[in-house]
Amino acid sequence: MDHKALKDLWVGDLVRVTKTGAIGKFEGETGGKARILLDGNHILMEARDIVVHDEPETEESLVQLLGIEEQKITEKKRPAMVNVLDLHLEKLSGYTPNSGIVILDYQLKECRKFLEEVIARKYLSATIIHGKGEGILRDQVIHLLKEYPQVRNHFPKNHGGALEILLFY
Repeated sequence: MDHKALKDLWVGDLVRVTKTGAIGKFEGETGGKARILLDGNHILMEARDIVVHDEPETEESLVQLLGIEEQKITEKKRPAMVNVLDLHLEKLSGYTPNSGIVILDYQLKECRKFLEEVIARKYLSATIIHGKGEGILRDQVIHLLKEYPQVRNHFPKNHGGALEILLFY
């Protein structure tokens, strides 16, 4: 590029340094030399050492233009979830008889995970199927529900084999 061609450049035009191939932005002319912003540094270069860079630069986002640090989304999208938990052992995945875990403890752990997920998703209701049995699991689930202030009410469902939970946020 010759000295006269500098007059045709606009501030912000992309230029390439012929010797290194580095791409920078033209910021004007100073003393017959091109003022280039290159890697955050202002450099004066002879016109003969630069050429117009024809490849379009990706458009800067508003975040980049304003100098705001962009936040990365770290939360994974949750897969769809049904708001019903069946605590019958054959319906729960992950339990093995050889694990040494007490069945009731495992059921309550799964119930706690379910409740925390329901609350995180801001569901308004959920159902926990505990079965009819002797009522031990039901009583423990009701006791567990008291730990969550979002659970405002619960009532029996399916002739006493499940609990319907109402949540408020």
